[in-house]
This record gives sequence, C-alpha cells and structure tokens, in this order.
Amino acid sequence: MRTYADTEIQARLLKEIKELYEKRGKLEEDIKAVDAMSKLRNEKAALHDIELYRRLHSRAQ
Repeated sequence: MRTYADTEIQARLLKEIKELYEKRGKLEEDIKAVDAMSKLRNEKAALHDIELYRRLHSRAQ
C-alpha cells in the first residue's frame, strides 16, 4: 500500500491551525481585558460601598 503526502491538504490544514491559534490568542486577550474591567468595576463598587458605610456610621456616632 503506497502512501503519499498531499501538500495542498497539508498546507490548508496548517493554515487553518494557524488561524485557530490566532483566534484563540485574540479570545484570550479579550477575556483578560473583560476580566480586568470587571475587577476594576468591582473594586470601585466596593470602595463606594465602604465610603457609604463610613458616612452612615460616622453620623450615628
């Protein structure tokens, strides 16, 4: 049984693999950006809550 290498198919597969890795990298970058924005938003909200708590409790005293 003879086997042969179809260079056209190999080239196409390598191109598709490369494109998929590029898409994966882009998605990972996007996820990191969304995580960073979410973390900042949570920190800002937490600081706001702390400030409100301090204001409320400083009036009570």
